[in-house]
Formats: sequence, C-alpha cells, structure tokens
Amino acid sequence: MADRPEYVSYPFIQTIISRFVRHGIVDRAMLFEPPFTTLHDQGVSSVFPIDTGRIVSIVESLNRNVMVA
Repeated sequence: MADRPEYVSYPFIQTIISRFVRHGIVDRAMLFEPPFTTLHDQGVSSVFPIDTGRIVSIVESLNRNVMVA
C-alpha cells in the first residue's frame, strides 16, 4: 500500500513545504536525501518518476524567489 503514489506523494509535498517554512530554501540535492528518502528510498525520482524535473524546477524557482525577497 505504501508504494502507491497517492500514499507517498502528498506527504512528500508536505515535507517540501515544511522545509521551506522552517529553513527558507530547499536545496535540490536534499530531494534525494533524508527526510525525503524516508518516504521512498530514491527520493523525488521515485515518488514522481515522470515529474521529477518539474518538481525540481519548482523547488529551484521557489528558492530563487526567496533569495530575491
């Protein structure tokens, strides 16, 4: 059951949001490390295999916006 995307994708996105709230930025490399790998061993590429690039791009865009502000 935990391997089904809907059981992992929402907590994964919640973890990204929590990291932004607590730390201000999320380094793209972190998406492949704990705490993200606790949800799936390969991190973002396993949770969103088709949309990995899009998720990383969104995170990088948010990081740039934080740095500008």
